[in-house]
Amino acid sequence: MGSSEQNDSIRLIISIPPREYFGGNDRQNALSIVQSLQPFFPKIFLFDCDTYLYSSDADFSAQLNAAKKFRPNVGLALPNSCYGMILDKRASCHKKTLRDRLTFPWHATPLGNVFADELGIPLILPWDHLITHAAQFLIGYPPVERAKSRSGCLDKLKQGLNADHFVHYVPDSGHIKVFERLGICERGFLDRYVVPAHNVFLEASTQPPDGLITDRILFAGNLNSSKVMSEFGNDPVVEDVTNYVTDIKCRDWQTSAWNAFEKVASQKAAAGIAELQPDHSFFWSLGRELITNVVTTAFRMTVFKSLGSPIDFYGGFSDPNFVAELDRIGLFRSMGSVPLESLGSIYSRYQFSIDITHTPFMEGSNAKVLDCFAAGGFMFLDRKGDLREALGEIAEEFMYRDAEELTSKMDALRRSPARRLEIIQTVRERISQDLNLVALLSKTIRQAARPDRGFGEIDREVIA
Repeated sequence: MGSSEQNDSIRLIISIPPREYFGGNDRQNALSIVQSLQPFFPKIFLFDCDTYLYSSDADFSAQLNAAKKFRPNVGLALPNSCYGMILDKRASCHKKTLRDRLTFPWHATPLGNVFADELGIPLILPWDHLITHAAQFLIGYPPVERAKSRSGCLDKLKQGLNADHFVHYVPDSGHIKVFERLGICERGFLDRYVVPAHNVFLEASTQPPDGLITDRILFAGNLNSSKVMSEFGNDPVVEDVTNYVTDIKCRDWQTSAWNAFEKVASQKAAAGIAELQPDHSFFWSLGRELITNVVTTAFRMTVFKSLGSPIDFYGGFSDPNFVAELDRIGLFRSMGSVPLESLGSIYSRYQFSIDITHTPFMEGSNAKVLDCFAAGGFMFLDRKGDLREALGEIAEEFMYRDAEELTSKMDALRRSPARRLEIIQTVRERISQDLNLVALLSKTIRQAARPDRGFGEIDREVIA
């Protein structure tokens, strides 16, 4: 049976992100993916993370019992669909905040897994950012001051990730190398995937009806203030590490922020700051908040300032007050946030879009670039090795290493609109073939449902 054929024998249970997570965008994206999968897997049960996080014990039990009656044989945890539910059973606590319910860091080890333990099925885990999210949901969600750091984190990560029922897909070869080097996972247990395009973008028109917007550049994403860093207290170690990683990433755009963090953390640990060893919660907490918020925003603003054209900024929903403040000083024009399905027509209207990759990525990239090309738009991306490997030589046409290369490539394509369209069409054809979510997930789901499949056995054909 091909990946594009309907399969009635697979009973698929999918976890859906909570409504409030990431401004509701993750939930919206997940429902779009479900809609794309439905024609091929008509038997789908949606496991709502809001019920897991917020509802009464009776409501959660009712949902779990309904899931058992559905008799699923494969579980799929879409990116950001509440890793707390995926890696911890629901604890009998009565906290009120999202972060309190997502993890239970006072437990020495994970409590278990709802899908794998309660339902006894393989669970497909396509991660968003393994290096930050696994630590976030297994070690602890809130920032940890250095004085409150606890050791034993490597064992927590090992026990939380290394389950026979888990099928891990990681969108970054660099993250895999880090976890293997630290001894968290055995070599070959984690497999890489290139984050594919959402299929909804392939349905968009590839030609804007009223011509291209050529005098402005599109950016879709988020910027965040550094206020979260205050939760670490007035710690000179935090200040030193923050300044080092931020400075080196903004000077050398090809530097991995995580590698820079590991380097300075190792130096500090050798000088006696034991909490900056990878076995400590402070190491993971500081690295996550620093790279996700401070460094991502500083790097994106650096690239914005290097461009010769004004920017239209779509998004900004994670920290709208901060974005509004930057809009007022003229760094860009804030265009507000739009639903996922509306982005296709926006991408196709601009001659050029730009992505400045979220800095937790090392060699990987998110779906925005392929989404844009799928919709008939053109997006520049700071160079990422995994996407270059997947697409081949054509990726060099839209990847940049520094401001000079970005400007040069942009100018060249302004002079050659025909070449711009050729690149869009070439990448779009590849997306249609196998770099779309339905193609990737269909192969993965069918493989996981095989009766003779042994847990831990990964089908190499699904890796783009």
